[in-house]
Amino acid sequence: MVMYHPAFFTFVPMDKLPEPFKARIASNPFFGQGLIEALQGNAPVSVRMNPSKKPIERWDDMQEISWCQHAYHLQNRPSYVRDPLFHAGTYYPQEAGSMSIDWIVRQLSLPEEPVLLDLCAAPGGKSTLLMSYLQGKGTLVANEVIPSRASILMENCTKWGGKNALVTQNDPTDFQALHAVFDLVLVDAPCSGEGMFRKDPNAIEQWTPNAHAHCAARQNRILDSIVNSIKLDGYLIYSTCTFHEAENEEQVHRLLLDYDLELVDVDLPQGAITGKNGLGFYCLPSNMKTEGFYCAVLRNRKEQVYARKHSKNNRRKDIKMSLSSLKEWVEIKDDNLYQSGDSLHQLNEKTSNILALFLPHLRFRKTGTCLGNDLGKGWIPSPELALDSRIQHRYPTMEVEQAEALKYLRGETFPVSHGSGFRIIAYDGVALGFLKVIGNRFNNLYPKPWRIRMRL
Repeated sequence: MVMYHPAFFTFVPMDKLPEPFKARIASNPFFGQGLIEALQGNAPVSVRMNPSKKPIERWDDMQEISWCQHAYHLQNRPSYVRDPLFHAGTYYPQEAGSMSIDWIVRQLSLPEEPVLLDLCAAPGGKSTLLMSYLQGKGTLVANEVIPSRASILMENCTKWGGKNALVTQNDPTDFQALHAVFDLVLVDAPCSGEGMFRKDPNAIEQWTPNAHAHCAARQNRILDSIVNSIKLDGYLIYSTCTFHEAENEEQVHRLLLDYDLELVDVDLPQGAITGKNGLGFYCLPSNMKTEGFYCAVLRNRKEQVYARKHSKNNRRKDIKMSLSSLKEWVEIKDDNLYQSGDSLHQLNEKTSNILALFLPHLRFRKTGTCLGNDLGKGWIPSPELALDSRIQHRYPTMEVEQAEALKYLRGETFPVSHGSGFRIIAYDGVALGFLKVIGNRFNNLYPKPWRIRMRL
């Protein structure tokens, strides 16, 4: 579960900003004293709604963000953990500057069913944004190499819902075996985090005057690993949340020198400013209601060798479990199914083909939407099935109030009188997960790693 500490939304006193940072920014006419002053204010609060789920107007102070669909600024920070609709994936708290990815992607010439990669994806803000852009079409591969962060990424993508999403846990170098497979690669690179000083005090504590050099070397390695996997005329979006030129414009300049890439001229979000020498753009807290964000778009101009395709039909023959019990409860409109151990997953056709191509090379943490598990004693539906609003099912729904919903999300139980068998528990018309009713009690099937642990 993603936790949000109250300190993330407090202002940063002037004396807390690193002196070398202040000196560098103040002496740079591109940023100047205005940026330092902006970092002393309160961090803005912003959320993005899930268009595939029930529309909600959760707060009275919602103000539309012009550069992202279904996105809003809020005047006050809500308690997300205490809101069942947050856990149901109806919205995602995300920094507004990074939402400009939505503005950019909608300007690009992508195929109707593109294959997208979010290479450094955890915790999942940009991945869920790309899932909303795809609207169930095409394929998104969301990758994170660190296991604990990959688990958070998997949870957030699952709650957002989509059988066209694959979550992988791989080092960027593992993608070198995949040539010309992605229409768009997003590299939101690990960086020195200067753009998050106002929002995250840990970014200040971890910063050093030489952080940019270490981060730039890491960024070089990541970018060099992924360029050859982009199709001809495909796109690379490079972004950071820092202000240092070595991690931003210099990275883009190096890519233009070392590879057959060209800079793509895009319309900028309102308030954004062009980077030095016309390389990319910045969303600055001194110009926009946002934290610091840098972004550049490049296009591949070199024909690559395409990866060898694998037979999807051979993979389908591995499905051995009985589907009769499943089809009683789930409307399966196609046969794009994938069995992994005792679990069965459904994907759209595009993602089914992509999975077959990538299986020999990548480690998967999530493959489409897991429908459930066959443990030999009967079929157990997966929470992913309840959370994916695009898959039709016939499981009965049990609507509860907020207090009961929070008990469920904590892994607790309460008295019920809803017959017997599996039920989807819902709050305000939105599914939270499954439970199994037995008489006047139930077994709580909400995944243990997702459960609320803080006192409510």
